[in-house]
Amino acid sequence: MPVLGVAKSIGTHLEELSQVDSVEVDVAIDSVEEERLARNVVATASDEAEPVVVVTAHFDSPAVGMGADDNASGVAVMLELAR
Repeated sequence: MPVLGVAKSIGTHLEELSQVDSVEVDVAIDSVEEERLARNVVATASDEAEPVVVVTAHFDSPAVGMGADDNASGVAVMLELAR
């Protein structure tokens, strides 16, 4: 999954510019392709008479940001489902 991160100050500056006029940005990326290990947990409850639904959210973010949008939206959906 390709990701491009910029410093918050750059993002803020681009947002301010976009309020006045359209903004065009040229981006040059020096990328690295590498294998990464990822894990998923799949659990089954063989002794349950009723179906079980497990709802979770995750907490992660790129190194250059706090991940608030991604994390908050996942947690918000989980809490709304619980409600």
